[in-house]
Amino acid sequence: MSEPLLTIGAFARAVGLTPSALRHYDECGLLRPAEVDHATGYRYYTPDLVRRAELVVAAVLSGAAAALRRPADGVFPRLFATGDDLTRAMAITSLLMQCARMIGPAAGGILLAIGGLSLTSAVDAGTFALVLGVLLIIRPPYEPDSERGVGEPVHRHLAQGIAAAGRARGVRATLLAVVGLAVTVLPLIMLCLPVAGHDRGWSAHETGMIAGAWLVGGIAVTAYVAKRGAPGRVVSAAGPGVAAAGTSMLAVTHGATAAVCAVGLVGVGTSLLTTRLIPLFVDASPPHMLARFQSLLGIAQTGPVLLATPTLGAAISAWGVGTAFWLLAAILGLTTFAAVAPERAPVATDLEPTPVSADTGVPG
Repeated sequence: MSEPLLTIGAFARAVGLTPSALRHYDECGLLRPAEVDHATGYRYYTPDLVRRAELVVAAVLSGAAAALRRPADGVFPRLFATGDDLTRAMAITSLLMQCARMIGPAAGGILLAIGGLSLTSAVDAGTFALVLGVLLIIRPPYEPDSERGVGEPVHRHLAQGIAAAGRARGVRATLLAVVGLAVTVLPLIMLCLPVAGHDRGWSAHETGMIAGAWLVGGIAVTAYVAKRGAPGRVVSAAGPGVAAAGTSMLAVTHGATAAVCAVGLVGVGTSLLTTRLIPLFVDASPPHMLARFQSLLGIAQTGPVLLATPTLGAAISAWGVGTAFWLLAAILGLTTFAAVAPERAPVATDLEPTPVSADTGVPG
């Protein structure tokens, strides 16, 4: 006996989504209906799809919460340290987070095997409760006053942050350097390496080892910075060049062992720059605009990737993955010039927000 069909409206009420959201999830392949009336285009769902829809809702909420938390995550060490101590604090934080990303999936798999989703969810909730308790207890020694303009529309905050960033020395160069890394390193790991593995006959195990070398190279540099402090100006500015050298190696070598070394160099070069440049940016951001400046940094890290990844995919289809590696190496080489500029012109710390028109939200 077939299961009863639910209309899109009834299914939307059952799972707490809107019909328009269900249509969007169908179009992107995330949650397909059981049947579609080809004459009317109307979608029908079965009760067994409710559980899948609940997982989609949980994933969307989790992603939204992570996005809202990211600006605070980035500036949190700034509340406890400044100067060279901030560099070490951010390196330690990054190191612990990278280790958690490696250990977390395995630990989650063990919990699922032992007690199922209920135990895993309970442990996850317990960790969040622990974090909340710690946040309520601690008193950061460098906590700034509340950001000015509380209660103003979001677009006015954004306009003020962009205007202040435009006037702050070194900010545009820092953001440009971050964009240079984002549009090269992330697509290299997410897109180019899997394609290269397929074209060059690497096994799944070899491709995984090659991709993991990027993380190992980054962890090695981050651990050194956590103990010894930030790399020098020249060494840090050479980071994109080191990453470019590793990317060039990927263009000319087809062996898995050489590829591991090459991707390790990309991880080392990336961390050489970020472990110095990002703490400098955070430390020198105006205290009353920490979250806004960190949000701009987050946009620079993620926004350009949305354009770069499909563009790089088209280049791979047209000219092959080897040419794509050369293209990424050239962009990394150019990023070196942006990496040097913030050191010559430190970010200003005494900025006042630019007056913003209440009617248009445009800086006056």
